[in-house]
Parts: sequence; structure tokens; C-alpha cells
Amino acid sequence: MEPLSGKIEKSKEVILDVSEFNPERVGGGFYRGKDPTPFPFAFPESSLAHQYCIGKGLEIGGSAHNPFGLDTLNVDMTDSMDTVFKKEEINLCGKALKVDIVASGDDISLLDESQDFIISSHVLEHFPNPIKALIEWDRLIKTGGIIFMIVPHKERTFDKCKNRTPLQHLIEDYYNDNAKPHGDPNGHDHCWVTEDIVALIDWMIDNLNMKWELVEISDVDDKVGNGFTIVIRKKGKRDYFVDLNEGLGSFDLLNNPETLLSLKDACISNLESKLRKKDALISNIEMVIRDYRQELQQLIPIEQKTNIVPPAIESLLEMLEKEDISAELSVKAGEVYFSLGLYDSAISFFNRAMSIDSENPEALNNLGVLNFQIQDYNAAKDFFVKALALDPDNKEAKINLALLSKTVNCAT
Repeated sequence: MEPLSGKIEKSKEVILDVSEFNPERVGGGFYRGKDPTPFPFAFPESSLAHQYCIGKGLEIGGSAHNPFGLDTLNVDMTDSMDTVFKKEEINLCGKALKVDIVASGDDISLLDESQDFIISSHVLEHFPNPIKALIEWDRLIKTGGIIFMIVPHKERTFDKCKNRTPLQHLIEDYYNDNAKPHGDPNGHDHCWVTEDIVALIDWMIDNLNMKWELVEISDVDDKVGNGFTIVIRKKGKRDYFVDLNEGLGSFDLLNNPETLLSLKDACISNLESKLRKKDALISNIEMVIRDYRQELQQLIPIEQKTNIVPPAIESLLEMLEKEDISAELSVKAGEVYFSLGLYDSAISFFNRAMSIDSENPEALNNLGVLNFQIQDYNAAKDFFVKALALDPDNKEAKINLALLSKTVNCAT
């Protein structure tokens, strides 16, 4: 994407002095000056929203005092009019916006590509896992559709004394499938400036296959003025074809809709990164042979699976089969056979590692992957569970077990 400089349209015009005003926490009516009498109030509609949000869409967490005037259904976690937020909404403008769809804004039971746009104002910061929410919104909008967000700017809200949420924090929330609020008393799990969300979108495009175009950025929104506006256009569907590993095989998720619905994006992306082996060929096989007794430093990757083993590598593996080697080196040798597609030999070396060290979590995890490959899912589950019992922080085993539990019905 183009550099950040020049993309953000900054405005020096003060639309409304709202530095201390939070529509979600007002204890009564909105007051003008010293007049103690509350009056029905609504913020102006956004001309930018009317420019981009054409057709029918969803508003996430809509409110009567902050209307957009678009053809939308309102999505909220409850349709009760007795919540603190709805009572404050009524205090502000004398009414509350009807909730049309009761759902969490990051998990909405509607068809893929069923909406022309999704719009939200001061909502994204409330999600424990904003990346998950954005992926869900992308799923719902049509190709060519719009995600329109107004996000509070930390320097112009009550968040101004808080630290900005770093990108790495959001990435960790996503990969850990975080669903737990971070405990902010105002309900703001995160706070940002404009550049932070631009960086997040760039990261999602580069790392999560989001087919997005960032079409509009305004550092001061044209509605309340204490936020910034981000407009994303969807250029196409994400690529759901996942090459999990040379040995594990590939899944075409588009042709398996049940699998697509059950898989978690975090598991897919993390499994790819954790299981993929190095791509470079070993340039000096003689050095590996000389040092193999201490540790096999590199795996033996090849561009495509094949049962034709180069003579030098075959000679090395035969030597390893005959020698008295450590459990760690047995695991490495098994991984070499795995990358070559020689699963029987790989299993032999992983079992050999277990005979040397019966509490080797790496060997157990690899045996689980191999059993997953041959579709012995119950055995695979047992190996992953055993690996985690020995090493509860083993990320690969956690991811593999999560993927397994989401794609098959394992016996308990």
C-alpha cells in the first residue's frame, strides 16, 4: 500500500467541543452552555457515510442520538431497552433505536456477502478481538462493498491519558482467539490514533489475505468530531486455500463449506506459520554428515513431495538409522523423512525418540500430525493431548488440537 503520509486528511476545523463528552456515558440530557434544561439531541449525519454506504447494510451498535440515516438493520448484543446505554440514549434524544438483530458484532448469523456495507461509530474499540470483528464484517459484505468505521481518537476523548494499543497486542488477541474484555471501566478495550488503524489494516492485507482497498481516511470525522473515519472497500473474497504443510497436505476450504464454517482463522494462519519448514536446500551436505551426531541443524526441504531421495541424503539417513542417537536427533530425522513424504520412516524415528524419552512433547506432536495426515483422528487427538499434558505451553500442539477439534468429531 502507499505510504501513510498524504493519506490522512487532517482538519483544523473544530466541529464540536467534545473532548470530555462521551455519548455512551452521559448521565442525563445534553446541555447547551449554562442552560440546565436537557433537550432532545442528535448528532448530524455523516455526508461521507452517505457517499460510500449505498444500498442495504448493517449498523453495529447503532443509537438514536448518533444517526446515519441509511438503510440499515441495527445489530446489538441485546434488544432490551433497560440497559444503561439505552437509558442514556433516551435521555439524550427522547428515544432509543430499535435493535433488529440480536448478536455479538463479531459473530452475526447472516449469509456470506449478503450486505452492501457495514457501518459503525465508536464500536471497534469495545471488541476484545478487533481483528476477528473486521474479518466477520468482511465476510458479510459483497465484493465491492464497504466497511465504514468511525473510531474514537484517543487524543480527543477520555482515553487521552491512556497508552495506545500496539499492533502486536491486537495480533496476539487474534491468534489467541481472545474473547475476554480487558477490563477498562469505560468499556474501551483499546484506544488508538488514526495511524494505528491504518497500520492494522495494512497488516491484515499483508498477513491475512484480506482483499481490501483503503479508499478514505479522515483524521477528524464529519459527525461528532472526536473520532476518525476509515473506509475500506472489499475487492474480493479472501483466499481460503491453505497449504498447511508439505507433509500434512492441503485443504480446499471453498469446496468444504462445513469445514469453512467451523475452522478458526487464527488456527489456519498460525498452523501455516508454525508447521512450514525451511525452503532452502542444504548447500553443504558433507558438513551435516560430519556434525549429525550432535544435532541435525537443518531440515531437508524440497519444493514438492517426492519419494525420490537424493543419494547423499539417503546415505545420511541410513547412517542415522544405524547409530545410537539422541531423542532430539531422532525427532529431527523423523521431520526430514516427513518433509520427503516418507511417512512410515518418519513414524519409525518419532517412535524411536519416544523409546529414548517417553516424555518428548515434540515427538508426540509430530506423531499427532502424521496420524492426522492418514485420517486416524482419534489417535491424532491422543498424541496432541499427551503433548500438551507434558508441555501445556506447546503452541504447535495447541493449534493442531484446535484445528482437529474444529474439523472432525473426535471421540472423547
